[in-house]
Amino acid sequence: MKIFEEYLPTLLEKEKYYVAKRVYYPDIIVSKKNSFGATAKSEGHTQILYSVKDLIDVYNKKTYDGDNIQGLIGERLLSLVLESFLDTIIIENPESKILSSGVLREKDKHIGKGFIACYNDNYLLRHKDQFNFVILEKSENIKPEEMYMQEKYGLMSTEIDGLGFLHTENKNYLIVGESTTKKKIFSINSFNDANHSKNYEERVFKPLKSLFPNHDIIYLVMAPEEQLYTLDKQSLIVKERPLNIYKKLHKINIESLFIPMPKTKPTLDEMVNDFVDHILLAKELLYNAL
Repeated sequence: MKIFEEYLPTLLEKEKYYVAKRVYYPDIIVSKKNSFGATAKSEGHTQILYSVKDLIDVYNKKTYDGDNIQGLIGERLLSLVLESFLDTIIIENPESKILSSGVLREKDKHIGKGFIACYNDNYLLRHKDQFNFVILEKSENIKPEEMYMQEKYGLMSTEIDGLGFLHTENKNYLIVGESTTKKKIFSINSFNDANHSKNYEERVFKPLKSLFPNHDIIYLVMAPEEQLYTLDKQSLIVKERPLNIYKKLHKINIESLFIPMPKTKPTLDEMVNDFVDHILLAKELLYNAL
């Protein structure tokens, strides 16, 4: 984990709390289109945050509440931030002999087809949309009548917001990305074990370790800065909820790092409101046309 070490939480023995020695602040520029949509740019990379195609998809699926739209934009921001962060790591570690790096995304023509990214006898990692994935695991308790419908009944799934990789001459790293856009409380659904029959380690990291046995895994969380850190004098203290995640994963040899949500213009809230306004307008126009 040496090349990521500067960005990991560090225990200050004297004060007995964890601080971030360094924090990666993404430099994101968002460009709004005159009609509808927004594109983000960072470190030479470009990512569509939302477009007319998304408007049509969301309208057809009837998933147009603000939380779903906020999550959609958040996942796309995460993909761009992860890519820019890996670029920064490469620049800062010229001596590490980095062979390759990147963010895993589905090609446009294959989006929605559910192609497999990786699999073995026990687990399957599948593209869900362009940026996110699902891990599928064979269910241990399948009923006889479900044997012929195993994708629907015989598999337990867990969603991952994003994946990246970095290979050096001596180490391979798999970066598991998670985005949470909630401002009032730090909450990651995947870590709420009450909603699942297995805990997060068994649902996510055990399968990934099995699928990528020669990789060190890093858990990267992007969230509003106020949910991650408290400023004390010159130190950024890691808050209790993200720190709990760090400690849990550290025990199973997985490191975590926390990146603040980019402060963009327009803001995430403004982009969500723009999206919702256009959804409402579309509904009104279609209603009046009937």
